[in-house]
Amino acid sequence: MKRIVLLAGLFLLSSVPLFAQNITLSRSDLEDQLCRRWTADYLIIEGEKVMPEENAAPIIVMFQKDGTIDHLKTNPDDPDVESSWEYSTREKLVNIYEGRTLSGQILSISEKEMIVKMMPSPDMPVNNVKVHFVPR
Repeated sequence: MKRIVLLAGLFLLSSVPLFAQNITLSRSDLEDQLCRRWTADYLIIEGEKVMPEENAAPIIVMFQKDGTIDHLKTNPDDPDVESSWEYSTREKLVNIYEGRTLSGQILSISEKEMIVKMMPSPDMPVNNVKVHFVPR
């Protein structure tokens, strides 16, 4: 019985969405971790892990210290995207913008992984999408 209660508790804790950002790094420490080449490893959509299709072009981004984000095009048909990032030490979060529109927030970052929560948009009307990036 204890085991069932423990498993149920773990299930409930793991199903709670992660909304709060808690990035407590200084700007220079954040830049040291953030400003590099990141490749999307997988997505979590509505709680389900989604791996990229076998022949899909990878999503590769490079965060720059000047606040811009370069999207490395692996498919010549991909549109040009102007993106930027902004760190608020007061709010402890990193916002990502496409043009002037908020398109995502970095939920967590470490040497090994960055998790970005995407905002719903006309192109992607799903509410709960998290992209897991790895440095490459």
